[in-house]
Amino acid sequence: MARKCPEHLPLTFANFKKEEAVKALLDDSKELQRFKAVSAKSKEDLVSQGFTEFTIEDFYNTFMDLIEQVEKQTSVADLLASFNDQSTSDYLVIYLRLLTLGYLQWESKFFEHFIEGGRTVKEFCQQEVEPMCKESDHIHIIALAQALSVSIQVEYMDRGEGGTINPHIFPEGSVSKVYLLYRPGHYNILYKYGRLACCAMPASLYQDQTKSKKCRNATVPHKYMKQFLFHKQ
Repeated sequence: MARKCPEHLPLTFANFKKEEAVKALLDDSKELQRFKAVSAKSKEDLVSQGFTEFTIEDFYNTFMDLIEQVEKQTSVADLLASFNDQSTSDYLVIYLRLLTLGYLQWESKFFEHFIEGGRTVKEFCQQEVEPMCKESDHIHIIALAQALSVSIQVEYMDRGEGGTINPHIFPEGSVSKVYLLYRPGHYNILYKYGRLACCAMPASLYQDQTKSKKCRNATVPHKYMKQFLFHKQ
């Protein structure tokens, strides 16, 4: 069901709430241990599907190292530094793409009905999942959410009418742990804090014509950013 959005709140408040929300996520030890157990088994699952262990081991180790970094109660600043390290970031993305690829192949009979253009699941993976810098969409989100047993809620701001947003939860009926805001051509992370969700997009991007640092051609009117920076959960 679509929901109306309240007025825009100050960006300084947004940044503060984002930091508090990240800290709250890091302190969820029960969820961390559950996620670590699922992640630890993921390499074994990939190998059972035909992946060669030595080709995925470095990516897997980087992924698990980051989880252990969180387990040791690293600071938000140190965690962000790890994400912003190019080599670490690339290895994390590669491993997540491998998990997405593995699950798509494992459930190919299900996903083949959602692939457009007459492509097979294998062809889709070769063209849309394996290459770096390829955009992710519904199929990727569903596969990765299932592979890691994490519920993801996406708020779509391109399909609502009259200033509304439409939430979709993957898989359906689950309790959301990760929140994303979708605007045409781009996803932003939403950090839930109490009854609010604050957008993680840097404040410097909020201009009359908001531009993505990743894609200079991607613009969205500033009024949408005012409208969707905060919304009630």
